Parts: sequence; C-alpha cells; structure tokens
Amino acid sequence: MFNKFAAVLHQAVEALAPTLSLQEDFVYHWKAVTHYFIDNKDDSIPVEETNIPSHIDQMLDILTQEEANNDSDQTGPCMEYLLQHKILETLHALGKADCPCGMKQVVLSFFANLLGKVKQPLLPHVNVHRPVH
Repeated sequence: MFNKFAAVLHQAVEALAPTLSLQEDFVYHWKAVTHYFIDNKDDSIPVEETNIPSHIDQMLDILTQEEANNDSDQTGPCMEYLLQHKILETLHALGKADCPCGMKQVVLSFFANLLGKVKQPLLPHVNVHRPVH
C-alpha cells in the first residue's frame, strides 16, 4: 500500500517539479535509499512498507532509459555513477544483512533485472562482478 502511495506521490512531484537530468534523478533515488538507513533505526519494519523498493525500481528504470537513449556503446553518466560509487557493493551488503526484512529479495531482484535488461557487458567490471559473485 505504502509503495503505491509513494509511486503516486513521486509521479505528482515529477509533474510539478522542474525536470532533472537522468543522473540527477538517479543520484536522488540512491540518496533516498541511503538516507533511509541513516534516518531510520527501526529494523522491525519490512522493506515492503518503506520506499526503498520504489527508489530501487526507479534507479533501474533510469539505467535502462539511459541505455536506450545512448546511441553508442559507451556507458552513460548514471551507469558510471553506479560503478564509481560502488552502489552494487553497498546493495550487496544491505541484502546480505537483510535489514530491513526482505531487503535481500529486493537486492537480488535488482541485480537480476539489471543484468537482464542492460545490454552492456557489466560482469567484466570488478565493481559488478564482485558483488554479483
């Protein structure tokens, strides 16, 4: 229920707010995920009752949209941000801890969808291979 409300709220904000670049939007969603862990100390709330899955889904959508808009085989700024800031390693640690409960499933789903939807060969990158392995 909360995820649906968060998604509707996000869409309303997108309609009213100035348009951000894909990278700014990507960084916003990643910071929203990390701020949850900084601000919230209650581990009893399941991940489905937080906005984490919505933000992670938005990050995946941005990465696939960036790749679709990119004509060359080069990585875009969002993918570069993901690789340089070791986001997958951080997600791996959060999934391994399974905190909040259900985070492991969210992380596994993100990894599977990322590797399945993005056409670029990501596994040779050490910042992708290590957390996936």
